[in-house]
Amino acid sequence: MYRTWQHLIIQNETGLQDPVRLKKLLRSSGSVGLSAIVGFFTAGALSVLIAIFLFNEAFRLEEKQLSLILSGVAILVLSISFFVGSWLFWKERNLNLLRNFLRSPGDFIFIQGRLEDCHYLPGEKRSSDRIIVEGHAKGPSGDDIIVREEFSPRIWNFTTPDAEESLKKGSDWYDKKGKRRLLPVPAYFICNKHRPAWAQLVAINHEYILSD
Repeated sequence: MYRTWQHLIIQNETGLQDPVRLKKLLRSSGSVGLSAIVGFFTAGALSVLIAIFLFNEAFRLEEKQLSLILSGVAILVLSISFFVGSWLFWKERNLNLLRNFLRSPGDFIFIQGRLEDCHYLPGEKRSSDRIIVEGHAKGPSGDDIIVREEFSPRIWNFTTPDAEESLKKGSDWYDKKGKRRLLPVPAYFICNKHRPAWAQLVAINHEYILSD
C-alpha cells in the first residue's frame, strides 16, 4: 500500500526510469521484506524442533504421554502455518514487478495508462483503511492490462465523477466535495514484455498530485 506520493511523482519522463527513485519507491510501497520471510521460516523450523522434543519426552514419560503428544501435534500444526506464511511471502515478493525490474530491467517495458476508478475499503483499524484503485494500460501487443493498487486514504485525493456527483450534505466525504481531482488521470506502469498479464504503477506526473 502506498502511504506517500513522494517517490511516485516525476517532473517529466526523464525521471521515469531513475533507479534511485525506483528503489525508494519499492521500499515505500510496503513490499514484503526478506526479513519477514526468514522470520516465518525460522519460527517454523523452531516449532518443528520443539515438536520433536515433545514427542521424545512423550515416549520417555509414560504418565504424560498423551498430553505431550497432543502438544507436539499442536505445535507441528503451528509450524506448518509458519512455513505456509513464509512461502506466501516469498511468492508475493517474487511477483513484485518493480523488484523484478530492478533485477532484470531488460525483461520489462514502461507503458502509459490511466487510473480510472477507486473505492474505499475499511479495515479493522483506522490505520488499515485503504483505497482500492483500478486502472488499465495497453500492453506491448495492444492487449488491455488491468491495474490494481492500494493507497492510504490519507494521501488519496482523487474521486470519480459519479462519486463526486452523489455527495450530498451530511455524507462522510461531503467536506471534500469539489476539492479532489476527478479520475481518470494518466499514469506510468511497468509490465513484463514476455508475460504482460498485469502491470504495476511506477509514476505519475507531478501536476496531478497535491502535496501529501
